[in-house]
Amino acid sequence: MLQIVHDLAPAAELYFATAFYTEANFAQAILDLRNAGCDIIVDDISYLGESVWQDGVIAQAVSTVTADGALYFSSAGNAGNLNDGTSGVWEGDFLDAYNAGRQLYTLQGNVNRATAGINSRQNELDRIDEDILESEAELINRETTTERRIMLLAELKNLSEHIGELDAEIEDLYEQRARYRMELEQYQVALLDYGY
Repeated sequence: MLQIVHDLAPAAELYFATAFYTEANFAQAILDLRNAGCDIIVDDISYLGESVWQDGVIAQAVSTVTADGALYFSSAGNAGNLNDGTSGVWEGDFLDAYNAGRQLYTLQGNVNRATAGINSRQNELDRIDEDILESEAELINRETTTERRIMLLAELKNLSEHIGELDAEIEDLYEQRARYRMELEQYQVALLDYGY
């Protein structure tokens, strides 16, 4: 592999480290290459016992050098597969967790937005109730002029109409939220049935 790199970048300063005989030696070689100043590290070695479910010592070493700014390239390896019984690790069905998570996030967001809309309109109704109480108190006050009473009655009429609009919006939002919750629950059940 070093010859291939030299053909591609003849002026590059090249380093070599062995990946044998253990995973710990391989991991240490990766760290040693970075400590020697290597900015690009390439390997074409696989250990069949490398951890699948969590980062092993080799993956941890790669994470360390890339976090330090190095670029790390490794061969994908095509030495085996499930169908031929030559797979080095367990191979299961692909589950697209990213898209499933994104869909869950979207559905939960719909529920949250409907709830926020309900709360916002309910708060507005509470403010209107306070305005109505103040307007009614001013309306029955003997010192309120006729002109002011006419204005207050017009305000009360507008507030009453606005209450009707808000009530209708809240009712729509409750229906939306119920529909969104049902979609979310159905999706969660489908994910569980699929094996997430």
